[in-house]
Amino acid sequence: MINIVVALLSEARPVIKHYGLVLQPEWRGFPVYAGNGLRLVVSGVGKVLAAAATAFLAGAARAQHGPWLNIGIAGHSSLPIGAITFASKITDRVSGRNWYPPQVVKMPGTGVHVATHDQPVLHYPESVACDMEAAAFYVSATRFVSGELAQCCKIISDNAQSHIDHITPNFVADLIGDNLHEIDNAVQALRSLVEAADHIHVDAIDVNQYSARWHFTTAQKVQLQETLRKALVRGSAEMLDAEQWHYCHNAKNVLAEIDRYLKSLPVTL
Repeated sequence: MINIVVALLSEARPVIKHYGLVLQPEWRGFPVYAGNGLRLVVSGVGKVLAAAATAFLAGAARAQHGPWLNIGIAGHSSLPIGAITFASKITDRVSGRNWYPPQVVKMPGTGVHVATHDQPVLHYPESVACDMEAAAFYVSATRFVSGELAQCCKIISDNAQSHIDHITPNFVADLIGDNLHEIDNAVQALRSLVEAADHIHVDAIDVNQYSARWHFTTAQKVQLQETLRKALVRGSAEMLDAEQWHYCHNAKNVLAEIDRYLKSLPVTL
């Protein structure tokens, strides 16, 4: 099940129509539409609502393990109106924190740095897409899935030559509708990634290589197995060999080293 978060109903309408999604009236709190292997929640504008809607959908639908996709509009200094982009870096402009969604599958469009602001942006920083939800969405979604399964798709709605004054609900709906083919490619890419992960099983002997050297709690064993599975998805089968972490003093150190190594792997944009 693919989980989609959008801020505006005008952003949602083309997606709802394209996939034949149906409003779920029994869900209270945020509008949720579902069908054909997708769930879509309309959050409202801003970080607080984006984070709340993502957590709401994850909890109410028990959607913790499916991929997540944030779809919405963004401004950019130079990219043309209607260009589709995917966030390779996300910055919260208030806190200054940065995140780097791993791009382990090919996404359509351009990889961009997305900066999330608390207010609409009228003066565009160079080579940065500006929105109001991506950072909060990503932080919330990655509480439930690993980073490569939470992606942000931004359609350029305004730039230095065409400011936000012209943006209307119909204009937004047209922008999303014009990019439905590329959005569907992203949905299918995420679906394929999950299917590939589901077919990968870490044999108990591989985990036992680790537990024979270090003491892992039950929770740490689950974390280790998920981490090793993620490594296999990313083509790093060599990480199944526990010997390479011989210098680690305990299970916590091992998990930290594996995580550091995974983050150092190159991404494909």
